[in-house]
Amino acid sequence: MKMMIVLNENKLNELGYNASDCYNKLDKVFSANGIESIGLGIYEGNDSYFQVFSVLFSLLTEVNWILLSAEKWFWWVTDEEQPDDCLKDLYELGKLPVGAVYAPN
Repeated sequence: MKMMIVLNENKLNELGYNASDCYNKLDKVFSANGIESIGLGIYEGNDSYFQVFSVLFSLLTEVNWILLSAEKWFWWVTDEEQPDDCLKDLYELGKLPVGAVYAPN
């Protein structure tokens, strides 16, 4: 199981945030829940972490700087399937704030 969050550095700067600090905050949240960072904005855990990933996804959707600056946000439940496009799902549900970087294809 894996999740990838790519943040737009320019948007973060516009919002008054530092990209490195934001990725460090994400790293701490995932690490505190037993999920390791395997690269910048990429987090991996085994199949037993489904509930943890679900809760973290739900909590992270409440963080405005993530919703505004995320360019990509994918969640792979298994390596064999296509990842879920979390931003597309949030967009379709009307959960992205005005001014978000994400634009559907």
